[in-house]
Amino acid sequence: MKEASDVLDELDRTADSDLPVEEQIEEAVRAVREIRQRRDPASGEPVTVDDESAEEKVAGDEAVGDVAGEAEAADSAPAEDAPAEDARPVPSARVQECRICRTVNEQSARFCIECGASLKVITCAGCGSENPASARFCAQCGGKLS
Repeated sequence: MKEASDVLDELDRTADSDLPVEEQIEEAVRAVREIRQRRDPASGEPVTVDDESAEEKVAGDEAVGDVAGEAEAADSAPAEDAPAEDARPVPSARVQECRICRTVNEQSARFCIECGASLKVITCAGCGSENPASARFCAQCGGKLS
């Protein structure tokens, strides 16, 4: 019940977003779950992070529903044919890289095919920095994003 309340608070915080309602809800759930996960494993105390990296990470750590459990099970199974982590393809002009999991997606994709994070970014008119779609203010200059 606490998570639902936190999600509603997060939705209120991002009420000015131009994203569809379903996407706003997904991002709010991800944000709440990310905040809860950001704890030091040794002490259980909250870990201090800078706002930019938190915003980037929030956009898609959690998969929705049972997909997360299936992904964890698949990750823990030994994969003999799995390529090394360094073997990821280098993004070209026709693809885009997820800023959360670094998976290469088609340029036309709206969501990451691996983690489900929104691939939409908002470019700040003031400084030109790219910000996550859920951001209301630029992480670099503090300007209001539209």
